[in-house]
Amino acid sequence: DKVLSLAEVEVFGTSTPLYNVALYKSTAQSSVRNDDGSFGAYKAVDGDLRPESVAGGNNNLSITKLESNPWWEVSLSSSVVVDSVKIYNRYLLHSACPGGICSRRLRGFRLEIFNGDDANAVFTYNDPSPVDPGPLIPITTVPPGTVGDRVRI
Repeated sequence: DKVLSLAEVEVFGTSTPLYNVALYKSTAQSSVRNDDGSFGAYKAVDGDLRPESVAGGNNNLSITKLESNPWWEVSLSSSVVVDSVKIYNRYLLHSACPGGICSRRLRGFRLEIFNGDDANAVFTYNDPSPVDPGPLIPITTVPPGTVGDRVRI
């Protein structure tokens, strides 16, 4: 079992200049760490890029409960051509995290882009990190012309 925690997720649509098409969009996640919603899915698309040491952990993190397959998803409201995705991972030392380093929680994550009602992803990225993907994870391998309306981690 594991916990999924995210600081921010940006999805860049193909345009000049690139812009974050996920900002303030509708989100969901498999569970919320606290029943009061203080770690809700919306925190990962609120535009707050400050590190949690500055913002405070309760102010800008999306965190699930401990579960077998935690997930987080943003709906982009309409289909867009996706250029790239940028994940801002937690980067805090805390005894409750694997090896005391919270960014390790994302090790081995999968990111998928979906379009329409199709249950099959149009793009899948599997994190190759053996230990820690780090604080900033740019996913720039999205094939040109990839169209999606949902991104799931």
